[in-house]
Amino acid sequence: MSPTAQSTTLLIEGVSAKLFTVVYPKYDAETVILLHGGPGAPTDFSPIAEHLSGKYQAIAFEQRGTGRSPVTGRTYAIEEYLQDIDAVAQYFGVQKFHLFGHSWGRFVCTNLCRKKSATSFEHVLV
Repeated sequence: MSPTAQSTTLLIEGVSAKLFTVVYPKYDAETVILLHGGPGAPTDFSPIAEHLSGKYQAIAFEQRGTGRSPVTGRTYAIEEYLQDIDAVAQYFGVQKFHLFGHSWGRFVCTNLCRKKSATSFEHVLV
């Protein structure tokens, strides 16, 4: 673990949801986006994100309707979950990233991989 790992929290505008996001910034490094299980049950990825922050920019967010990520309308359709990941990646200007999904996050990862080109991802861990 990096002893100087500093995280920043923010709300990112997704599709009809505000996404509570924690980032361990590491500029000019590859990015890992972490997706928790659930749905509706956030996982604290802080220990994993902090560990990864020694080598990667690590980003974890509470998915729509979970924890501190209120939904402002629409539905909980899988397409909206996928658009939320795009919103997070775009916010940080990330074109390619590693994707880590646990439980429900694995389901979301699988659907995102089906939708996007394989060139969007460095690695996918489920």
